Amino acid sequence: MRSSPEEPKPCKQISAWLTAGETTAGPLIGPEKDEKEIFMRRYYGALMALPIATIMVAAAQMPLAQEPTPTPAKGSILAGVKTAHVVTGTQVFMPGLSASTKRVEDYFNDLSSLQADFTQTVTGERTPSSGTFYWRKPGKFLWLYKTPVTQKVVSTGSAIYFIDDRQQATQLPMDAGVARLFNAKKLNLSQQGLRATDTKENGRMFSVTFAVDKKIATGTNSGLAKLTLVFTKLAGGRMYLSQIDAVDTLSTTTHVEFRNVDENVTLVNKLFEYTPGVYNQRN
Repeated sequence: MRSSPEEPKPCKQISAWLTAGETTAGPLIGPEKDEKEIFMRRYYGALMALPIATIMVAAAQMPLAQEPTPTPAKGSILAGVKTAHVVTGTQVFMPGLSASTKRVEDYFNDLSSLQADFTQTVTGERTPSSGTFYWRKPGKFLWLYKTPVTQKVVSTGSAIYFIDDRQQATQLPMDAGVARLFNAKKLNLSQQGLRATDTKENGRMFSVTFAVDKKIATGTNSGLAKLTLVFTKLAGGRMYLSQIDAVDTLSTTTHVEFRNVDENVTLVNKLFEYTPGVYNQRN
């Protein structure tokens, strides 16, 4: 039902889909329930769960001698570089799980902001969605979906909202799914209950697999079966996040590819501003 334009209460049912890909007791209500339910489940179900459950930083498995290490063009570390895809090839196994975990943490902790275009596909959906992702520390991000319809998930730094194409908003928990990764001032995977179990590396890509502490992965943090973060290596020991794959407990896979990535760029406050106006309050 629609409510007054005051601060909305956290939505448990919607956030459960956004964070875990699972439903909770009772259906959604409201005239737009069918289309919103389908969109949020299929497009956001796995995406919003990204950093909470099993995390795998996986590499495209390419022969080491096939291609040289890409050199970024001016203004964008991804300009002219193909997005990562997993193919069969030779891998070099890294000996230290703790060192690999630190590389992942250092990547995020060394960033102050990030902007990237993205394309997202979901199991069972013929039409991919695409848009732009913005992230600025501390705790502000925006997933702006432009096609096939305009939708967004925005964190103002104090609250997170899903806003549909009708400008109706639903509030989400601050620790919901991907927010846990992008809201942290300093990322510490072990404190989030994530333990490295495997690591791999080749000439272009780097991978680490994390297992989740089930005691921590409860409520809005549960439901994800597997998560893959793909980093492409660049000259000088640098790397960038080029792909995310998430599989939920219903075996739905959300695949996100990033391109035109700009790191440590100036992002205006307006991107992350949102004042609740017309929104749906779900109970």
